[in-house]
Amino acid sequence: MSKTISIVIFGSTGDLTHRKLIPALYNLEVEGNLPDKVNIIAVGRRDYNDEIYIEQLKNSVNEFSRFKINESLWDKFKTRIKYLKMNYSVNEDFKILKSYLDNLNSKENNQYIYYLAVSPEHFEPIVTNLKEYGLGEMPNFHPRLVIEKPFGSNLETAKLLNERIVQVFSEENTYRIDHYLGKEMLQNIMVIRFSNLMFEPLWNNKYIERVVINSSETIGIGTRGNYFENFGIIRDMVQSHLLQLVSLIAMEKPKTLNTNDIRDEKIKVLKALKPFTKEDFKNNVVRGQYESYRNEPNVDKASTTETFVALKAYIDNDRWRGVPFIIRTGKKLARKSTEIIIEFKQIENNLYNTAEKNVLVFKIQPEEGVFVSFNTKKVGNTTDLV
Repeated sequence: MSKTISIVIFGSTGDLTHRKLIPALYNLEVEGNLPDKVNIIAVGRRDYNDEIYIEQLKNSVNEFSRFKINESLWDKFKTRIKYLKMNYSVNEDFKILKSYLDNLNSKENNQYIYYLAVSPEHFEPIVTNLKEYGLGEMPNFHPRLVIEKPFGSNLETAKLLNERIVQVFSEENTYRIDHYLGKEMLQNIMVIRFSNLMFEPLWNNKYIERVVINSSETIGIGTRGNYFENFGIIRDMVQSHLLQLVSLIAMEKPKTLNTNDIRDEKIKVLKALKPFTKEDFKNNVVRGQYESYRNEPNVDKASTTETFVALKAYIDNDRWRGVPFIIRTGKKLARKSTEIIIEFKQIENNLYNTAEKNVLVFKIQPEEGVFVSFNTKKVGNTTDLV
């Protein structure tokens, strides 16, 4: 007998759920990849009923999904969704969740997945309350916990949070995920690097001048003032999404495509990043804030929180020593774009003085693709290059 999968989303009325999670689940429905026995339990504090909440989700899917609403498929998809009004900050409210899940199915025939689409300060109390009400991991009962970034606010809080989580959920059932890695082009970087002879031999400091990673957005922080004031763009983007891009570009070839082997190589890159000195902070880091940020809801009128950062980092290993990795990201910029630019060195003693450097660009969003620039001759009786 196949198990029923119950996805419990904490923070179901938030930005992550509306922009990412529900559209992604709907995409699976459209593609025929969502099993029949999947329930979505949306936990939220707002005074909604199923009808109101599902109508809001429909609008979000129309805006953010790869597929526009197909009414017959939506009618099937919405039957999976249950809105459960409870305050996940209140211990006693977990009785509501326990009662609902107990009535849904027996634990033996149900695979629970708890998705914490909430601010980081809620991670620990939610996990603690799940344990108290018998919804954490136990013998013969292995629910999964999914946590989005940021994981703590610094090394100390990240370690403490990890200790608390592993008391309730084993490491193999804890998923610290980065939704950025689901993007098609990111999944393609390893394929392009390690399956094409034309790239991998050149992937080192002998041939590469610099690596530039840009991630810009045209929108501001919206309603996320409380969150952003506590974290800023560095914790929101650099230490999660963009360092993942750095590790994908800079990692050595893993032994296999096994998840642990890939993780191990990425960790080696992160450990090889040169720590910033006071001089590095002075010369290699620029922080900024868009003009209207202090007028956003729940933002301090004297806030110094950064909404833009540009920095230059170095990886201290044989492959990358001396190659600058330039990372730039920010809100309310001129265009929305995420891309990785690999800039190659000039050929020594080049016969053609006007030759430009070769450039390889991974376009991640909103456009997706790989672009290579190289020199060719202009048409006609000339040696000029284009």
